[in-house]
Amino acid sequence: MLRQFTEAMSDLGPGELQDVLHRVLAAGAVGDDPFERTSPPSRRRPRRVDVVTYRVRIDLKGTTPPLWRRCELASDLFLDDFHDVIHAAFGWTDSHLHRFGCGPEYYSHDTEYYLCPFDVEEGETGVPEDQVRLDEVLVEIGEKLFYTYDFGDDWQHTIRLEAVVCHEDSVPRRESVQKAGLLRKHRGKLLLTAQGRAMCRDPVAFWWLLAEKTPPRFTVGP
Repeated sequence: MLRQFTEAMSDLGPGELQDVLHRVLAAGAVGDDPFERTSPPSRRRPRRVDVVTYRVRIDLKGTTPPLWRRCELASDLFLDDFHDVIHAAFGWTDSHLHRFGCGPEYYSHDTEYYLCPFDVEEGETGVPEDQVRLDEVLVEIGEKLFYTYDFGDDWQHTIRLEAVVCHEDSVPRRESVQKAGLLRKHRGKLLLTAQGRAMCRDPVAFWWLLAEKTPPRFTVGP
């Protein structure tokens, strides 16, 4: 019982810990579960009628020097596809669970979570990520979306909408401009051109190292 209590508490942020404490003290009915998470109000907005290009910056929290990526994405991209883009850009290997969150901060009772398939099967509170489009959770410039990879190491990413520009059909739907970190070939197909562009059709084709100041531009295709 003590181990389960410790594990449950370790997953909570400061605000959630205070909230749980108040609920524990206030709980009077037998069977009350202060750790049960109720669904927050939906933070999804109506989908855009037109498709535009979103320029977003993704920062990996707690890195020195700062590690970040800038991506250009079609606004109608679903979050499960965006997950693949993040992994291609940062070199993650998709060997751990992940989750998106939309709210004041990642760990908050007011945050709505968008779940990977495993969490959906486990009955976690949230919306399946393959049902949520980018333009439902990022609408105005400056808005943020959160993404966490590996619930043990807790690699937290902050995604900020920087610009909204007209989308051209000839432009790839998922184009990423990397600005902090060094890419090298890990496995999968990688094609570099003289202009420093790379086409990667395998989301696990990259590995990053904190070294290069001006790394290459690459595109995740198709």
